[in-house]
Amino acid sequence: MKNKPLFHLLLLLSLLLGMHRSFAQEKNDTINIDFGAAATVSPAGWNNVTNAKTGTIENLVNTKQLSTGISIAVTRPFNTFNPNGLVADDTLGIPANASKDSFYGNTTRFNGAVVPSSEVSLSNLHLETAYSFTFFASRGNVTDNRETQYLVEGETTVVVKLNASKNTSKVVRTIPVIPKEDGTIKITVEKGSNNNNNNNNNATVFFYLGAMKIAYVNKVAPGPKAITLQSPNGEEQLKAGKVTSI
Repeated sequence: MKNKPLFHLLLLLSLLLGMHRSFAQEKNDTINIDFGAAATVSPAGWNNVTNAKTGTIENLVNTKQLSTGISIAVTRPFNTFNPNGLVADDTLGIPANASKDSFYGNTTRFNGAVVPSSEVSLSNLHLETAYSFTFFASRGNVTDNRETQYLVEGETTVVVKLNASKNTSKVVRTIPVIPKEDGTIKITVEKGSNNNNNNNNNATVFFYLGAMKIAYVNKVAPGPKAITLQSPNGEEQLKAGKVTSI
């Protein structure tokens, strides 16, 4: 191959660039959040957001009840809370007070409001950490499709969907997401594509957020986002079989 040395040089550069955004496993930690009524908060180790329109927690605690410095806020309101969820299976690690109520929205007027989408935002996240999100919601005593879409937006955007109808055993989990450069991640909650008022689905088109778990999944290796090659820089002639310093 005539340009084999140049090929190897370009391959090495691409590997070096990739290493600067690679992931290395760190000790996992988890933040648990219950979205629901103030009368049914979850126990120690859980954070409780009880205002569906303006709820805020300035300093979330993790499962060890240690401060994380991470904040959460409802930045686009839900309608209010629904108390008719079901008790989650023990295997999910979600207490009954978290699974039995949830915040909800609706695309057709209900309770005096139309709420086509809602949003919660996280801030003060670590720029060198990736976070995985797990979502749970439940609405008992219904048989229609109440699929909810959770759109998680950081440096990348991830979408997962969960049908809350009679749910006791299912959660959805995202792949790791790195925060934006300002240390924030935004989560938009809205109806899923299978949730509409056709085909005997719920006429009001409800969607839900009952509980969320945030796991510290990976740590991003620090380093520059670009590499400048000083030598060789494009004018040299590389001889096959000869070692060239970079």
